[in-house]
Amino acid sequence: MKNNLKTAAAILLFAPCAIFAADNNSDEQYFGIESSRFEVSVKETDEKPDLVSIPLDAMTKGPGGGIVNTGMQAWSVINSGQPSGSHSSAYASAMPGFNQWANFSNWKKKEMTYNYTVTNRMHMDVIRVKYVVAFFYDGMDLRSQTPTETNPFTGDRETAKGSYVANFTVRPVEVDIKWGFNYSLNVTMSNPMNIGSSDNPVAYLQADLNWNISTVLQSKGGILTYGVDGLGNFKDLTEKSAELTKQLPLPVLEKPASVDWN
Repeated sequence: MKNNLKTAAAILLFAPCAIFAADNNSDEQYFGIESSRFEVSVKETDEKPDLVSIPLDAMTKGPGGGIVNTGMQAWSVINSGQPSGSHSSAYASAMPGFNQWANFSNWKKKEMTYNYTVTNRMHMDVIRVKYVVAFFYDGMDLRSQTPTETNPFTGDRETAKGSYVANFTVRPVEVDIKWGFNYSLNVTMSNPMNIGSSDNPVAYLQADLNWNISTVLQSKGGILTYGVDGLGNFKDLTEKSAELTKQLPLPVLEKPASVDWN
């Protein structure tokens, strides 16, 4: 009888520990990330952009001279696992700041659709996000070459030449986040650049998409880098940027100066 009581007491004593260990293992399996993957598709259309004139004081002048970002510098795409309300009106453009948008035509549109999936250690897809990176390119001022606009940066009468970028945007299409997981995606634009010549400019924009995945057990983030230009080229620079970052030398810490107290 005494032996039976001792056995029962031992079971009661160690059972909570066993249950806790099992729960802890289940948490690690559920919240642990096994893999993540991207699937990309590209689409081009003849859709025309909805161009909106931006006040001059809202423009951001970049190293491209007269090429400015006539849009936003940063915005949120997905916030705390939900599509952000700001994405519907958020875009960036690389245009000559001294010309009216209505004078530009010949636009073409390109879209890149990204499907991003995160799978946990239970082989469940816990994060499924579909977002579209889109922009209009090849916009030109097709009027006569007679200067008709005043460049506010130089005061000269000029006509816009070259190929430009309009309405670059990143917007969520589908967001499916399982319980216990959080996902955020934010866009930061670089200043526009001219990768062509002074006589025939080609606008260039680069975007950094900052992403973050977090659970009760871990938090992980990174940057996706995309580049577009006025000729319709799109480049996913993520791997290249990551490799360049790895090649950067580590900062050398200076040794603290010795102090002689004598």
